[in-house]
Amino acid sequence: MHNRYPIESRGALWVGLLILWGATFVYEASPLNEQTICLWKRWTTLNCAGCGLTRSFCAMSKINILGAFNAHPVGPFLYVAMAWYVTMGAVRKATGRSNLLPLSGTVIHTFWIMVAIVFALHLGQTLLSWA
Repeated sequence: MHNRYPIESRGALWVGLLILWGATFVYEASPLNEQTICLWKRWTTLNCAGCGLTRSFCAMSKINILGAFNAHPVGPFLYVAMAWYVTMGAVRKATGRSNLLPLSGTVIHTFWIMVAIVFALHLGQTLLSWA
């Protein structure tokens, strides 16, 4: 499967994800923390479909998998994808082997379909909680 994105875009994505991943090890996310950047939550006081992702990522960095799923059910999936992308990008760059441990298109598509299904279920649950 051919990657449609130019090398410069992939490099910027890699750096951004590396920074995000590093931040999850030092940031202390707490549901009791009243500070939020979510405009939806600020304006409506209702949770949005993304509420809990930061706590989920931080829990994954602390190897608290159950806590990560409780914070947001999609978080652990996205965290694993991020960790894989950053780690394999670094290993491939260091070894000079751009085809090291490739994932098949079927595996990638199945993974993202699974993420979409879990997110859709979570979105439904979020919408029901507004009633």
